[in-house]
Amino acid sequence: FPSQEQIGVLEKCTPQDVQDFLPSLMAKLHVEVLVHGNMTRVDAGEVAALARATLLCGSERLPVGERPLERCVQLGGADACATQVAVVERVKNPNEDNSVVESYFQLFAETVKGRAVVDLLEQIILEPCYDVLRTKEQLGYTVSCGMRHTVGVLGFCVLVQSSTYGVQHILQRIDNFLATFVQSIVDMSEKDWEQHKEALIALKLQKDKCLYDETDRHWDAIYLSHYDFKMRYRVAEMVKTISKEELLEFFKTHIAPGGSRRRQMIAAVYGKQHDMPSELGGAEAPAPVVVNSDLEITAWKQEQRFYETDVVSPQ
Repeated sequence: FPSQEQIGVLEKCTPQDVQDFLPSLMAKLHVEVLVHGNMTRVDAGEVAALARATLLCGSERLPVGERPLERCVQLGGADACATQVAVVERVKNPNEDNSVVESYFQLFAETVKGRAVVDLLEQIILEPCYDVLRTKEQLGYTVSCGMRHTVGVLGFCVLVQSSTYGVQHILQRIDNFLATFVQSIVDMSEKDWEQHKEALIALKLQKDKCLYDETDRHWDAIYLSHYDFKMRYRVAEMVKTISKEELLEFFKTHIAPGGSRRRQMIAAVYGKQHDMPSELGGAEAPAPVVVNSDLEITAWKQEQRFYETDVVSPQ
């Protein structure tokens, strides 16, 4: 729920409301337990059984159909289309000079091949993006780009925060960078291409530095309900098979301006010195400002189509 909606409810909440809610808090539960490290399979099973017995004491097991299901809005209603929408808002702090823009490109439901392609793009574009938009053009202090993983759906985003330039100018420079990066991929030497692939593979196969890092990876697989604890190894193998032509076609289709499947969402927060326009856009036609408040965001999401989610239910 949007933060403003939560604040409105919290302001009206009383101690009695909390007391009345407590009996229902653990009336029905679904318990998933992760045990790893210096323990045997038998020991882990005993720990899991104890956790379930303790937490489910006096509670019912929550059926699969009643468990919360997170879903991701499918921009444009299909992967095979091009669309552009904008979400804008005035910054909450009236003294804030900075504006921030995130240009997000929704791609497709995650697969091993898709993840390998997007990760490879991030490996290649990360340094040039910072060099052009931050160092050379000096758009703002904060410039970043990278892969986004949203409930099993892959995306890619470019983010810029600036007190100097307005949102429209930043969007135009982001699109200009993405348009020129097509030629950067074309001109990349075979040696540089292979070095990027080797660097990504080495990163994927890097050993966890501590038990916490490994735990974090495992919980990601549990949270996303795919339970693929070996995903990074399979992605590393897939990276070896990707050609420069494949990456180029993917980039031109999904991310570069004019792409036939370029599904873009512009999220912009305006600082005090920048005016909010009635429309936004980069190198392409302007995007309509479809939402500009928390309530409108909620209403817009309710009208959208969602990606279908296959939830694996562990025994």
